[in-house]
Amino acid sequence: MTARALAAAVVAAVALVSLHVDPARAQPADPNARAQAAAHTRQGQAYFGRGDYDRAIAEYQAAFDLSNEPSLLFNVGLCYDRTDRHEQALQAFQRYLELAPGGGVADEPRDDVARLVPVVEKIRAERAVAEARRRGAAAQHQAEARAAAEREQRAAARRTTMSRAFLIGGAAFAVAGGVT
Repeated sequence: MTARALAAAVVAAVALVSLHVDPARAQPADPNARAQAAAHTRQGQAYFGRGDYDRAIAEYQAAFDLSNEPSLLFNVGLCYDRTDRHEQALQAFQRYLELAPGGGVADEPRDDVARLVPVVEKIRAERAVAEARRRGAAAQHQAEARAAAEREQRAAARRTTMSRAFLIGGAAFAVAGGVT
C-alpha cells in the first residue's frame, strides 16, 4: 500500500470515527444523517481501494454533504488527483484547508496545493492559448466568408451591368436597324 493510499485510508477512518464520536462536528444532529454519511464513507473507501475513483468521489461527496466532515474533501481531492483532474483536485484540497487548516493531515494537502498550483496554471494557460487560437481561426473563417460574399456580390453586379449593357446595346442596334 502506497503512502498516499495509507493516508487516504487513515483520513477516511478519522472521518468515520468523527461521524460516530463527535456529533458536535457533524452539522446535522440527525443520527440517521450521520449513519448515512458513515455508510457513504465506507462505500467510498471500498471504491477507492478498488481504484474506482469516480464512484469514490460520489460517495465521499455524499458523505460530506450529510456530515460537513472536512477530511472527506481531502479524500475527494485524492480521487481527483489519481484521475489527473488537477483543477478539481486543487479545489478540493483548498476547500479542505479552508475548513480544517489545522486538520490532522493538513500538511499533505498543503503539499498537494503547492504541487498542483503550477500544474493548474499551466493547464489554464494552455487552455487560454487554445481558446485564443480557436477564436482567431473562427474570426479568420468569418473574414474569409465575408470576403467571398463580397466577391460574389461584385461578380453579380458585373453580370447585371453586362446584361444591361447587352440589352441596351441590342435595343439600340434594333432601333438603329429599324430606322435604316
